[in-house]
Amino acid sequence: NQKKFIYEISVPTCSYRMGVQRIGYVVLLLDSESKTAHLTILSTPRRYLALCLYLIYAILGLIFVILTSLFSRRNLIRLLMLSRLM
Repeated sequence: NQKKFIYEISVPTCSYRMGVQRIGYVVLLLDSESKTAHLTILSTPRRYLALCLYLIYAILGLIFVILTSLFSRRNLIRLLMLSRLM
């Protein structure tokens, strides 16, 4: 006559569309020896910070490609040396 209980843990989906600033993934560890459960949240990087960094890298890469296609390596080095002297 021993009753066994089943527990349900409900966690919302990990989506940027939820309207929260910080999102993360939930990890549930079940220990069969001690019959315990450990629940933790693994935070993800901030969305807009990562997008801004990608945008900055893309702009810098585009500037690099444009400069290297317009100038030869020798002229580009001279241009950089002249800008340091000023």
